[in-house]
Amino acid sequence: MLAACVFQWALIASRVKTILGLALDFHNVEQTLSTGGTAPAVRTRCEMEMDRIEKQFDECVVFLLRVGF
Repeated sequence: MLAACVFQWALIASRVKTILGLALDFHNVEQTLSTGGTAPAVRTRCEMEMDRIEKQFDECVVFLLRVGF
């Protein structure tokens, strides 16, 4: 029982760590976009990165809601 509880908390901690990493990724992309004058290729890459961040964030939140965080 204790091992299962510790394992569940480890999974939760891992997802929270992932969310914090995604927040940093999001900030970096926002900084890149706010510099102005970004080339169309850079802007496209940033948009793709934002889509990836959003998808991973949604997956983490769904997991946390499922485990009753």
